Amino acid sequence: MDARFHNTGFAASSSPNVFNILGRSLHVQESLWWRRVLSI
Repeated sequence: MDARFHNTGFAASSSPNVFNILGRSLHVQESLWWRRVLSI
């Protein structure tokens, strides 16, 4: 029970960071894509 609770706490605390990183990389790719489109 103790280890399971610790694992859930770790997953919950690390999830936002993962989403932030994913969101940032997606945003960067999107802006690069727009720059490419507008430069044509």
